[in-house]
Amino acid sequence: MEENENITPNGEVTQEAIDALKAELEAEKARTTEAVTQATQELSDRIASLETDLSGASGQLEAAVAQVASLSGELETAKTGHDAAVTAFREHVLASNPLLPADIVHGNTVDEIKASMDKANALIGHIKQGLEAQQGAQQEQNTVPAGAPGRTPTDTSAMTTREKINYGLNQVRSKIS
Repeated sequence: MEENENITPNGEVTQEAIDALKAELEAEKARTTEAVTQATQELSDRIASLETDLSGASGQLEAAVAQVASLSGELETAKTGHDAAVTAFREHVLASNPLLPADIVHGNTVDEIKASMDKANALIGHIKQGLEAQQGAQQEQNTVPAGAPGRTPTDTSAMTTREKINYGLNQVRSKIS
């Protein structure tokens, strides 16, 4: 058996051997720490870069959220103004065209109101033409021809006997008078 100079005759490890092992472990620890540092340096740099990008993106996100809130307010104001303008336009159309019934002119936009106004005007024009044609036909029926109508004797076929006698007596009286 070989004798190991790091072991005492009692079988104990010498202090020099322990110190040598400690030094070797410290050196190994330093090499390992250096290797880990070198291996993770690229990742650490990338993490730092991403954290910087994240903080910048967070600021941009906050700015975008504030802008969206501002634009939402402006949109609501614009919608309110649009609705008021459409209502005023409808009232103006109805005031300008008293023949248009209010329930026919409707819509949520100016174009829809114009379209319903055009339909209502077409309906009124159609009704007006029909009334004019009807009035023309009535005028033709109510027209009295020029000159006196021809004299025809009274039709006594539908009269009762008493009415015929009275009629005859009236004819004789009118000739005598």
